[in-house]
Amino acid sequence: MSTFQLTNSAVKLGDIPPESAIIALGNELLVATESWKKGKTFAKGKVLTLHRPPGNGNESSWYCRVSQHDKEDATFDEFWSKLGVNKAENEKQFVSAIKQVAEVKRISATQSIWTLYYTYPPPVSPRVFTVLQTTYLSSAAPRSGYVAFDFSVS
Repeated sequence: MSTFQLTNSAVKLGDIPPESAIIALGNELLVATESWKKGKTFAKGKVLTLHRPPGNGNESSWYCRVSQHDKEDATFDEFWSKLGVNKAENEKQFVSAIKQVAEVKRISATQSIWTLYYTYPPPVSPRVFTVLQTTYLSSAAPRSGYVAFDFSVS
């Protein structure tokens, strides 16, 4: 079990957990989703939504989307090029609410801090999110990769 906790509070730059801890937290969360409540499905059953209600104490609700793809949809390298490399810039192409993205700091080849400027229909005000994105590409077979938690950074 990791010594770091998942929270919805912003993390200061000096308090960012090591990449190995972030990946461990990601793996723990991924395993936990197997017991979460199933929600709606989309794209002819290829995309499933899951939800975990808030827990005791300060635990927040969690939501996730799991998608399964066939070889005909795209290759692993094609998916990784959009999700594992400059995810924020690529996300802007597919999420109409994102108007601007900027890389704030490159920490390492697999970690960077980004700002994303979102606009929503009124009455919601525009928002800027500053996030840490950590990626991990496994060398084990079958090929897998993670785009780990988007920690809110202050």
